[in-house]
Amino acid sequence: LRIRPVEGTGASQSPAILVKEDGSFALEHLFGPVVLRAEGLRGWHIQSVLHGGRDITDEPTELVPGMELRVTLSERLGTLTGVVTNSSGATVAAAVIVLAEDPVLRHERATMTKMVYTSANGRYVIEGLRAGRYIAVAVPREASSLADATADYYDLLASQGSKVTIRDREADTLDLKVFAVR
Repeated sequence: LRIRPVEGTGASQSPAILVKEDGSFALEHLFGPVVLRAEGLRGWHIQSVLHGGRDITDEPTELVPGMELRVTLSERLGTLTGVVTNSSGATVAAAVIVLAEDPVLRHERATMTKMVYTSANGRYVIEGLRAGRYIAVAVPREASSLADATADYYDLLASQGSKVTIRDREADTLDLKVFAVR
């Protein structure tokens, strides 16, 4: 597990957090809002981070002493596949971005924000999608950076994307037309 700061220039992730055999872990020396992420567990993804029964997985949260979290990992999340074409119907290499339908959950550190590059024949696969309502959009590779993306940029992507509902353990297919971001 790792803690990722949400604010501040040069903010970096925490060193790995030691998870004990009983599944417990302790967090120390944290300042400002953070999100918790799992890394290095091939095929496993965060399904939820709960505090007091409330899902805070993608909600930047300031952790305080005594706060208890329940982190659930899963290897049975959803998958989205498809083919990207241009306006002429030819397959193209592009970047495919999925983001939450809910604007509050649209930020680059959200588990519901993912980006993959298609193969040369326009095919893409996005694995590890938590159950929920998404918007998928294909953009040229050179316009694919989400680093420091603003809410307006996410809104632009959402306005040009296609809605899709992802369910755990299911693979969905969604073919996309590339959107020329300007």
